[in-house]
Amino acid sequence: REQVLAQVAFYPDDARYRLFAGGFFSRVGLNEEGVVELTKALELSPKKQTLHFELANAYINQKEYGKALELLRTAYELEPEFKEARKLYGLGLIYAGKYKEADELMKPVFGTFLIDDDNFLKAFIERKRFDGLSCPGPCHFDQSEGGNFHDFGFGMILREGLL
Repeated sequence: REQVLAQVAFYPDDARYRLFAGGFFSRVGLNEEGVVELTKALELSPKKQTLHFELANAYINQKEYGKALELLRTAYELEPEFKEARKLYGLGLIYAGKYKEADELMKPVFGTFLIDDDNFLKAFIERKRFDGLSCPGPCHFDQSEGGNFHDFGFGMILREGLL
């Protein structure tokens, strides 16, 4: 922690060091410190999508979904053609409980808002939103040692006993 803060202090106006510090703090559970550094980084470089994504992730970790959604919306609006920005904005909509909006945003590009992505599955689980999660065809779950789970990460749901 002290080493990271020393680097930030040495380069206080460099958004890259604050991004690194904020991301590090968020990933080791120091979310409040992560938000502080990421907010300062975003102030230094407000058009950098990565900073919006990282700060939104820190807010999601704090369950502050409204703040995360605003950052993800802004990141998406900076470059709407960037599929990852659309995907992350859709993820923010799911965390915020705006499922219809997520569906409208995701379907034109991905064909569905049920993206085969662990982050989406985590969001649905976090929001305890299981209706609409169904296998799009025959579901086969190979639960053997080293087996393969199919269809939107349903293996994780089964392992966690959520369905």
